[in-house]
Amino acid sequence: MRWCQRALAATVAFGVLCGCGGSGGFSSESVAQIVHASFKAGAAASTVRMAGVVPVSGQALPMSVEIGPDGAMGTFRQGGVRVDFDYVGGEEYVRASAGAGARLLGATIPRGVHVGWVKLQQPSPATVSLSSISPFFARLSVLGTSGLGKAGVVHVDGQRAVRLAQAGMGHVDVALNGSHLPIDIDVTAQGLHVSFDRWNEPVRIAAPAHWTTVAAINRRRAAVHSVAPRNVTLLPSSIQNGSRRFRALGVAAEFDYPASLLPVTVVSTQRAGSNPGAVVVAVGVGNEPILIVTQYVRLPVPVNVENVSALVPSFKRAVDALAGHRVAEHTSTLDGDPLFSFGVFALTTANGAQTTKIYNVFFGDSDDELQCQFTPSERTLGLAACNEMIHTLKISGGGA
Repeated sequence: MRWCQRALAATVAFGVLCGCGGSGGFSSESVAQIVHASFKAGAAASTVRMAGVVPVSGQALPMSVEIGPDGAMGTFRQGGVRVDFDYVGGEEYVRASAGAGARLLGATIPRGVHVGWVKLQQPSPATVSLSSISPFFARLSVLGTSGLGKAGVVHVDGQRAVRLAQAGMGHVDVALNGSHLPIDIDVTAQGLHVSFDRWNEPVRIAAPAHWTTVAAINRRRAAVHSVAPRNVTLLPSSIQNGSRRFRALGVAAEFDYPASLLPVTVVSTQRAGSNPGAVVVAVGVGNEPILIVTQYVRLPVPVNVENVSALVPSFKRAVDALAGHRVAEHTSTLDGDPLFSFGVFALTTANGAQTTKIYNVFFGDSDDELQCQFTPSERTLGLAACNEMIHTLKISGGGA
């Protein structure tokens, strides 16, 4: 057991990987020669895949990790939760769901909604330790071989290997062919089992296409000013080409609207899904709002193009219930942020029957809901204003 007690402590994502090593060489060579030759071959490899179960903080952690010239990527399961990690260019990205995501972001994650990729402020020491192969095997090379003995030739995953073992404690399998690379490590007492394969096979490790950061989420939260609900707080704007630019404190949506529209005070009964904690601003004719913008901040989880599909059913149910029938929905993006568009439907408000169209654009942990509401007499102006709003819509820093 002495060889395992001196095993290397490596790290995977959020935990500590205890690994013991063994290696290749001809079966006639000594145990020390076999270990040395195998570790040397492993350290010289360009890529490898490690998979199995490792003990982490007293728990068995299933994991699978690929290491290449550009970094490492892989998965592990912690407490029944899958966590993906990607380490490339000195940066670490993590994707998790449920409890793991909640611990990462300090937020409550709704059931079934995934956090998506989050770029960590600093890579975990665990991931850095697995970012390249040579240092990994350099650390393994300090292991002693006392207690290990030859247990004959075995077949592992179709390969002939020499087995180095200690009765009842575990074994190390080393390939007899090729470069005599390590195939398998099993340490029974510690619940450790790791296999190596895909040596020197091509592997592409790249940063995720879409990701957010905890810092970006916090900046977004800080940028959203506290604005009293139902108070119009539009910033000064100029008229260009017959349109004003909509900008409001605490609201990230910016767009052009007809110069004939003016700020309107909004009451909660005039709009769908009114929330007393939301920021609400509008422009319209007289006291009748035509374009209404409501910003919801501090959503339970940042919404991005990867996890937005989980929200579609609940939003559709809410809009269908509001309309009293099914309303067509289309999911697209706005500058990379998810955008829901719902079809036109009739809605009875404090100002009577109105035609309504709803859009939702998500960015970070915020949602801007944009509504077009207009009476039959305002139809021409309302449709024109609604189209202009969507065609010129941008997401800014929240009125900063």
